[in-house]
Amino acid sequence: MEIYAKGKRSFIYKKGGIIIKKIRPDTTAINRLENEAYWLKILNKHKIGPKFIKLEPDALFMEFIRIKNSS
Repeated sequence: MEIYAKGKRSFIYKKGGIIIKKIRPDTTAINRLENEAYWLKILNKHKIGPKFIKLEPDALFMEFIRIKNSS
């Protein structure tokens, strides 16, 4: 699986219509994926944001959303 993007605290991979976020080994951040999963679940109740799929100890899975070009 190839890296789709690099964030400050995670690597982002795309597999079909799914985004997989994995914590970078060089980060000192704690519970970042758990925090993002928590907020995604709350936002999804209001039909906001990408759909939360699952959280594993080392990865967060969510729906890939293509943003339309506004111009």
